[in-house]
Amino acid sequence: PFKAVGVIVDIDSQKAEKASLEDRAARDVLTGLYNKVSAQGRIEAHFSACAPDDLSALMILDVDDFKQINDQYGHKYGDEVLCNVVQSICRNMQESDVVGRFGGDEFVIYLRMPEGIADITGRAENICRGIRQEQGCHGLTASIGIARYPEDGRQFTELIEKADSALYQSKKEGKDRIRFI
Repeated sequence: PFKAVGVIVDIDSQKAEKASLEDRAARDVLTGLYNKVSAQGRIEAHFSACAPDDLSALMILDVDDFKQINDQYGHKYGDEVLCNVVQSICRNMQESDVVGRFGGDEFVIYLRMPEGIADITGRAENICRGIRQEQGCHGLTASIGIARYPEDGRQFTELIEKADSALYQSKKEGKDRIRFI
């Protein structure tokens, strides 16, 4: 005769807690967006799944002169303004897109499989327009630099560098505008 003794333990709650902790670690505390490391990882995963001729776009958005908001109204109010900026960004995103906070008032936006250059441009312009309209009393604007996959590069580091160069050019030309590399 053989005997078996066992204990059945329901670990669903432990799994759910672990998943919750992992998700919170991947997100920016203030905005709820992906943090820099998580956003980069998700974007790189999309690159590895792309066909060689699939179009995607990597944008860097920087809120123009945001320091003035913090200096004039305080950091708590500045945090509220950043959350409103995030809402303007997210209204123009699709479920497959990735949005992350890269630090301070700088955000990375990855458009996976846009319909073309006009779609990329239109969405970027809508984001800038939304920020101007929501924060109009403060004159808040945003500048966006854009690099395209695969035309401008096939690696995250390559595209982020080029998008950053385009962002710098946008700011140099007077801010409140979008620029492709």
